[in-house]
Amino acid sequence: MRKYEGMIIIDPKLEEEKIKEKIEDVKKIIEKKGKIEKIDEWGKRQLAYPIKKREEGYYLVIEFEADGSVIQDLRKYMDIGTDYLRYMFIRR
Repeated sequence: MRKYEGMIIIDPKLEEEKIKEKIEDVKKIIEKKGKIEKIDEWGKRQLAYPIKKREEGYYLVIEFEADGSVIQDLRKYMDIGTDYLRYMFIRR
């Protein structure tokens, strides 16, 4: 098990309820093969440059400990959905 940190930017045009669902989906994927250490919701913030024609994004920073395969699962899940503007995971 390795420690990871991820930043996820969710489409801010979604309703608050949908954003919470997206966050819960990410939590479930991580908790299948690891454990979450810390979740920090930054909320809506201005983007440095437009992404998918959006000027704002809903930021989420998550620290977790898991297998390397979790990163692949998260990437697959986020690439399928259009509600995630960007994501990045790094090993701490």
